[in-house]
Amino acid sequence: MPYRPVTTRVNLLDHFRNELYHPEKYTTHLKIESPIAETTITRRVARKRLLKSYCRLKTQEPQSLAELTREDIDQFLMRFTVHTDYLVAKRPMVEAFYILKELKEGKFIHVPFGVQEAEQMICLAAELKYFDKAVDLLKEYALEKKLLLSMQTYDAVLQLLSEKKNIAELEFWLGHIANTPHLSLTEDTIRSVTLCYLGHGQLESAAMYVKKNHTGLKLTQLVADYGQNDVELIERVLNYFASQALSNRKLHLTRKIYMQKTELGISSFKLLKQLISRCIHKGELRTGEIVLDGAISLNDLRGAQLCSDYLINAYLSEKNIKQSLTIWEKMVEGGMELEQSTLDGLLIHCAKLKYHTDVLRLYRRYQEIYPNMTMEAQVYAVRCLVMTKELTTAKILSKNLVESMPNMNKSLAKLTARTLFSLSAKSGDIGLFERTFNQVEGLDLDLRHKGLTSLVSCYLKRNNVLAAKMAFKNMAKHTDGPDVVDFNILMRTVVLEDKTMNHEKILEILKHMALVNITPNHTTMRTMLSYYEQGSSMLPQIYKKLLEMPLRGSDQVFLNNIAISKLLTKYNIEDIAGRFFYNDRGLILPNQRGKPIERDGITYKILLVASLENKKYISITEKLLKDMLARGIKPTRKLYESFINRLCEQGRINKAKRYIEEMEKNIGERPNQKTYTKLVDGLYNINRPELAMEVIKTNIGQEAMDRQVRRRLEGRPKHK
Repeated sequence: MPYRPVTTRVNLLDHFRNELYHPEKYTTHLKIESPIAETTITRRVARKRLLKSYCRLKTQEPQSLAELTREDIDQFLMRFTVHTDYLVAKRPMVEAFYILKELKEGKFIHVPFGVQEAEQMICLAAELKYFDKAVDLLKEYALEKKLLLSMQTYDAVLQLLSEKKNIAELEFWLGHIANTPHLSLTEDTIRSVTLCYLGHGQLESAAMYVKKNHTGLKLTQLVADYGQNDVELIERVLNYFASQALSNRKLHLTRKIYMQKTELGISSFKLLKQLISRCIHKGELRTGEIVLDGAISLNDLRGAQLCSDYLINAYLSEKNIKQSLTIWEKMVEGGMELEQSTLDGLLIHCAKLKYHTDVLRLYRRYQEIYPNMTMEAQVYAVRCLVMTKELTTAKILSKNLVESMPNMNKSLAKLTARTLFSLSAKSGDIGLFERTFNQVEGLDLDLRHKGLTSLVSCYLKRNNVLAAKMAFKNMAKHTDGPDVVDFNILMRTVVLEDKTMNHEKILEILKHMALVNITPNHTTMRTMLSYYEQGSSMLPQIYKKLLEMPLRGSDQVFLNNIAISKLLTKYNIEDIAGRFFYNDRGLILPNQRGKPIERDGITYKILLVASLENKKYISITEKLLKDMLARGIKPTRKLYESFINRLCEQGRINKAKRYIEEMEKNIGERPNQKTYTKLVDGLYNINRPELAMEVIKTNIGQEAMDRQVRRRLEGRPKHK
C-alpha cells in the first residue's frame, strides 16, 4: 500500500486570532538601516498577513465569523487605524471602514452595531474624504434612526463639507444641530463654518457668524477686542485656528487656513514658515510638497521659495537627489525660481554625487537667472564632469577658472587646482596644465607633487611614453619622491610602452614600492585589473585582494564597472543584463553572493552602449533606461539620441516621440537634427506625411524642410 502523508486541517479561526494578537513574531528579513522604515515595513507585512488570514476565514469558513468577540473586533479595527494627517498613509483605514461595514451588515452575530460603531464609521468616512458615504451615513443615523450622535461626529462631517465648500448642506446640518437639545457648537464647528463662508468670499457672513456663535474663552475675547473691524477679527480668528491646528498636528487643515489667508490678502508668511517647519520636523515631507503646491498655485513667490528651500535641504540631507530635483522642477513649471543659495546648494550636491546630467541642467538654468554664479558652484560642476569623463563640456565650463584662482579662498583654490590638473591629465591638455601649474606655484598651494603626477598622466594620454618617463624621473628632484599614485601611473607607462601586461616589469615596480615602504592601494589593484584580459588566472586573485580592502562606496562602484566591462568581452549583453537586473553582486564578482550591485551613471552607460550595438536588444535598452531613471540617474544626450534612432529604425514612432518628450523633460535638451530626420523618415514609412512635415517645420527648420521636400519630389526614397 503506497504511503500517504497525513495532512492536518488548519483551524482558520485560530490562525486568524494568532495573526491578530501576535504580529510581533513576523519581522522583515530586509537589511534596513532606518529603524522607522523597518518598523513601518514590518507593520505593513503584518497587516497584509492578517487581512489574508481574515479573507480565508470569511470565504472558507463564514460560519466561524459568528465566534468573533467584541475584543477581537476592537483589536482588528485598532490594527488598521493609523494616526497621521497624510491622506496616502491612511490607506489601512480603508480596511477599518469596511470591517465596520461588515459589522453593520450583521456578519459578527455576537458583536452588535451600536451608536459607538456608527460614530466611528462616520468619522472614518469623513477622514478618508468619502464625501457621499459620510453624509449618507450621518443622514441614516441622525435623521432616519434618530440616534443621539456626539458633536464630534457632526464636526467631522462639517469639516468635510467645509473643504468641499458645500455651504447649503453645511447650513442644513447647522439647523439640525440648533434643533437638537443635547448638541452645542464647538470651536471646530465655528472654524468649519468660517472657512466655508470665506471660501465663497463671504467675509462679512463669516465675521457675523463668529460674533453670534463664539464659544470658548479665546474666541469670546477676540470678538470683544476686534468685533468692530470684520477684517481684523477674521485675521485674528484665523491665526487662532491655525495655532490650534498646528498644536493638534492637523497639517492639512493648517495649509487650508494659510491658503485662505493668502487669498484674502492677509499676511501668511509667518504661518507658512511654522507649517513647513513642522512638516520637516515631523518627517512628513510629502505633506510639505502639498504645501508647496498650494503656495505655487497662489503665486506666492516668497512662500514657494521658503517651502522649496526647506524641502530641498531636507531631501539633500537624505541624499535624495531625485526628489530634490522634483521640487526644483515644480518651481520651474509654476513659473518660479529657487533662491540663489538654494539653487547653489542643489547644484553642488548633485555635483558631489556625480549626477552630471542634472548638473548641466542646473548650470544652464543658473546662468540664465543668476548671472553672478558663485565660484564654488562652477568648480564643483567642472569637477563632476571631469569625474564622469564629460571632458569636452568640462573644458567649456572651466573657462576663466585658472585666472580666477587668486580671488578664491585657499581651500577652494586647492580644489580648483586639483580639478584642473585632473582635467588636463585625462584630456592630455598640456597648455591647461601649464597655466594651472604656474598659478599653483604663484599662490603657494603646496600642490607641486599633484601637478607633476598630472603631467605624467597628461603625457600618457598623448601616448608620449618617453616624456612620461622623463617627467617621472624629474619628480624625485622636485618632490619628496614618488608616492603610491605615481607608481600606479608608472604601471600604466610600462603597459603603454610594452603594449601588453609585462609581468616581470610589474613585479619590479611592486618590489620597488616595498623597498621605499609604499604599500599598494586599491588604485594599484584597479590599475592592474584594467589591463588583465578576461579569463586570466590573475584576475580572481586581484579581485580577491581588492575585495579584502576597505573600499569606499565609489571604489565599490568602480570595481563593479570594471567587472561588468570584463564580462562583456566574453558574454553577450543579454546575459550580463540578466545578472545586473537580478542585483546579486556574486554574479559579477567572486564570493560576493547576497550583496546588491552598486551602480552609478557610468555603470548604466557601459551597459547601454553594449545594448545599443544591436537593435535586437532594444527591450533591454528600454529596461535599463527605466531602471536608471527610477534611481534618479539621467541618461546623457548621446544615449537618448542613440535609443531614439533605434526606435525610429524599427518603426516604433509613437514610442520614439514619447522618448523625445521624456528627453526634453529629463535633461533639458532636444535631440539633434539627425535624430529628427530619422523620425521624419519613420513617419513617412507609416504613411503619416502631415506629421512628418510638422516635425520638419517645428524641429528642423525651413531650409531643411525644403531639402526634405525636394527629396520626396525626386522620388528618393519612395515611400508607400
